[in-house]
Amino acid sequence: MDDKNYFLCKAKVYEQTERWDDMAESMVKVAEFKHGLTTEERDLFSVAFKNSIGPKRSALKIISGIGDKTDTPEKLDIIQELKDKVKHSLIKPNIHHFYNILATTGGAIKYVVSLGLESRTL
Repeated sequence: MDDKNYFLCKAKVYEQTERWDDMAESMVKVAEFKHGLTTEERDLFSVAFKNSIGPKRSALKIISGIGDKTDTPEKLDIIQELKDKVKHSLIKPNIHHFYNILATTGGAIKYVVSLGLESRTL
């Protein structure tokens, strides 16, 4: 099994076990190969990042909503700390690498928009 198939196989196992961050890391490795991505690989790549990023984005929205309703400084500090922690988890090096991969992969712009990441330009 060559390296690309190895990482693709790992990504599929991670998908079955719902380990989205690990799946995303494996798909980044798959996308780093210079042969481009097949339709199946692009779909797996998209699934990995949608499921990895989606819950974090939802958490950020919920935390922001709680912060809007909070009036005590102590709670606001806790809310800000949680916001920073979630934002940090969204800005991992692999996420930045993800944009570079999408910029060099044909037809990838639609995946950026479908992930709700259009605020970060390619």
